[in-house]
Amino acid sequence: MHYNSETLYQALAVVGAVLAMEWVPEEGRFVVEVCGLLFWTTGVVLLTPIAYLMRNLTWRELQIVLTLCSSYSLVQYWYVLK
Repeated sequence: MHYNSETLYQALAVVGAVLAMEWVPEEGRFVVEVCGLLFWTTGVVLLTPIAYLMRNLTWRELQIVLTLCSSYSLVQYWYVLK
């Protein structure tokens, strides 16, 4: 089951990236791709100091903190819909 869900997740990520590129005109695709990679890289870089500061805690507590850090996207989603 885990293998299937991870395979589907990777497939959805690829499809999402392709759709994002197709929705943007050809002149702006480079900028959109660079911005997407910049945000992803920034998230990975910020993960390291957070994990270092929480090195004495369990992985579950780290997961909770990281989830709370990204929970603003849910609030933004609800706000944008209105």
